[in-house]
Amino acid sequence: METSTTSPPRRATSWLSLPGAFRWNGVEFYNAINADTSFWAGFAFSNKTTTTTTISNSAIGIAYVTSSASTSSQADKDKGYMAVNATGGYAVARFSRAYTPKSVDVANDNFIYLASKFGYLSISADGDTVQVSPAQLGDFYSVVVEGLNESGNANGAKVEYKLVDCDFDNPAKYFRLAKWQTIDLTSLGSVWGIRFSISTSKNEFLELLCIDNLRLQD
Repeated sequence: METSTTSPPRRATSWLSLPGAFRWNGVEFYNAINADTSFWAGFAFSNKTTTTTTISNSAIGIAYVTSSASTSSQADKDKGYMAVNATGGYAVARFSRAYTPKSVDVANDNFIYLASKFGYLSISADGDTVQVSPAQLGDFYSVVVEGLNESGNANGAKVEYKLVDCDFDNPAKYFRLAKWQTIDLTSLGSVWGIRFSISTSKNEFLELLCIDNLRLQD
């Protein structure tokens, strides 16, 4: 049997985060959100895509792509997916029983795509304005997907995919994912859940990405 955490229906809002763990298509997604929604971590429904060139905190949780993962038609451009904020740790999804993850579609968060290209201004703990540089030679920004055992601990298997890769002498060749990309997860084996994290040389960056169509099989 194969099941898929397909996208939620189109929503009027650009994103919606639900407090605590919430279940979608048999998978439990964990998150945290404060009362005024000014902070969230974990998973949140989103339905907007963009290729804007203006970086903004308000664009966090929006995929930098031209269409949804499941279709390229303009009519379904705003089809839903999940924004992921793994800042400070992991974004965890638990299954009701053991499955073998087959694949998942990933995309860059708008903020990360533009930050890697142009850099951005940040405010330090002391209130000073700090210039964060764009990604340069040797920099990378990767999503890491790890399998979890029944106790919720990592089983040692992981898949890593570079969303930003600057391992080229010519800056014109720097890679920044600007579409949905399907990555194979079958090497994780039979697991009771998965967790997403970010591995990056740019420690100033938030740990953000977007996912869709998590496919599971027995």
